[in-house]
Parts: sequence; C-alpha cells; structure tokens
Amino acid sequence: MIYYSESIKDIAAALASAQAQMSNPKFDCNNPFYKSKYASLTAIRDAVIPALSKHGIAVVQCLNSEEDKVSCTTMLCHTSGEWISGTFTIPVTKTDAQGYGAASTYARRYLLQAMAGIVGDEDDDAKGGRISRLGN
Repeated sequence: MIYYSESIKDIAAALASAQAQMSNPKFDCNNPFYKSKYASLTAIRDAVIPALSKHGIAVVQCLNSEEDKVSCTTMLCHTSGEWISGTFTIPVTKTDAQGYGAASTYARRYLLQAMAGIVGDEDDDAKGGRISRLGN
C-alpha cells in the first residue's frame, strides 16, 4: 500500500530530478538457487541515496514483525514536508534471528528499489518459466 502527503507536487518534482541522475545498481551478489545476479542493499543505497539527498529527499525505513512475517515501511521525506511511503510484507522462512534479518534485508531492498524506480536484479521472466505472462 502506498500513502502520501496531501500534496506531492514538490517531492514528485524532486524525485523526477533525482531519478534522472540515478543508474541501476551493480549486481554484486549471486543467487545460486536461481542462478541469477542481484544488487545488495548496499549497492541499491549507493545507487539512490546520493541523488535523493541532492534533491532534498531523505529515506527512512522502519521494520515490524508479526506472526512469522516482516514488514518494511519506507518513507521518502522531502524538505518541503511532503512525503510518500509504502509498506512491503513478506513471510519469514526461518524463524530465528538470521531468518528475520534476511527477510528484513530483502524487504528493505525490494521496497527501496521500487520506490526509487530502479532495477536491482536480473529479469528472470524467461528463466525456467517461473513467471507466467498475462494472457498465456
């Protein structure tokens, strides 16, 4: 779910300017299970934070856990006071500290790249038929 301040005129303009300066992050990690590459949270932050900050946008990410799920709420806050936020909830596959940590990092990574408008992993649409297309 996405939420936003009453007006987003200034943050929208700042975000558009910031996105013009962003590049997709380097794929610095490998997923051996799917034989694909992806960008770590560090690489994603390195790709977006300088451009966002230059245009007066701060990123705040808060985590919450409940019933074997982790939620990340990411808020983009502009110096004008305008803001946009979204929440992403995913299941925790292993209910120990490492499992919650991994799910938290995953949620932070995916939500930040979605809100910044960048791509942090390979398009695996055609690999192994795991994702079906609409109309097929």
